[in-house]
Amino acid sequence: MADTITITFDLVKPIRVGAYGKVGMITGQANLTSYSQTKAALTSITGLFVRAVRVTPQPSSLGYVTRWDDTSSCFRAYGNTSVASGATGALVECSNTTSVGTFDFVAIGQIAG
Repeated sequence: MADTITITFDLVKPIRVGAYGKVGMITGQANLTSYSQTKAALTSITGLFVRAVRVTPQPSSLGYVTRWDDTSSCFRAYGNTSVASGATGALVECSNTTSVGTFDFVAIGQIAG
């Protein structure tokens, strides 16, 4: 089972950054409505770059911490099991089918051309 996620880009394609001309950047928003601990690569993001993709996500609209998993080329989400009670504790990976919410991201990598 893979994530149910919708990626919306702010731009049509990555924009070139700097004088070198082969580094590109794109921004967007992810809407992760059903989280899965079994991951599949997000080729909608990685397919825009030749290599060395660095993706930096923000915390989600529902309070989850998100990060980019370089090995699986996907987003991971973490939450506190005691958020509802206001207690603090260690973050744990979200369970399957959790609605993580929306979060913004920036992706940077080498682009063709």
